[in-house]
Amino acid sequence: PVMKKSAVKYLIIAAVSLVMVGAVVLILLLNRPIEVPNLEGKTIGKATALLEKLDLDTETQTEYSDTVKLNIVISQDVGAGTEVKRGTVITLTVSAGIEPVKVPDLRNKPLIEAEKTLADAGFKVSVVEEFSDTVEAGMVIRQSVKGGKTADKGSNIKLFISKGPDLVIVPNIRIGTLTHIRHPR
Repeated sequence: PVMKKSAVKYLIIAAVSLVMVGAVVLILLLNRPIEVPNLEGKTIGKATALLEKLDLDTETQTEYSDTVKLNIVISQDVGAGTEVKRGTVITLTVSAGIEPVKVPDLRNKPLIEAEKTLADAGFKVSVVEEFSDTVEAGMVIRQSVKGGKTADKGSNIKLFISKGPDLVIVPNIRIGTLTHIRHPR
C-alpha cells in the first residue's frame, strides 16, 4: 500500500521535529554549568584527572612551600563550588616542595657573623666547639653543608667553631742533676 502524500509529509515533519528537539536537549546538556570541585590537598595527577573527567582544562604553576608537600595542589584560581562552562581553564598552584637555598661559605668568619648570615638565608644554626691549631678562637673551622651547595630552607646547618689550640699543661720540673731527678731527697 502506498502512503498518501499528506501522511509522508507529516512523518517527515515529525522526524525533523524529533531531530531538532534532540539537538536542543543535547545543546542544553552540553552547556549546563559544571561545579568546580575542591582540588586543594590533592596530588596534581588526581586533580588533573578529575578536571579532565568534568571536561575542564588545566593549567599549572608551581610555588615553593614549607608546609605543603611536593606535587600537592596548594590552591586553585576558581573556587570550589563555582559553576563554570565546559572547557573552562582552571589554574592550579602546585607545591614545588621546600625552597632550596645556596649555603654561603662561612669558613674563617666570626661566629656572630656566620649565625646572622645563615639566619638571614632562612637556615637554623647549631654550634659545635672544637680545638684548632690553624683557626683562631671564635671563628668557623668548617660547616655541615659546604659553601656553594644547596640545602632546604629552614634546615639546620651545623657550624664548627674554633676554641683555639688545645693547651697542654706542662708539669713543673725543678732543674737539678740527673741523680736528683732519679733519686729525689
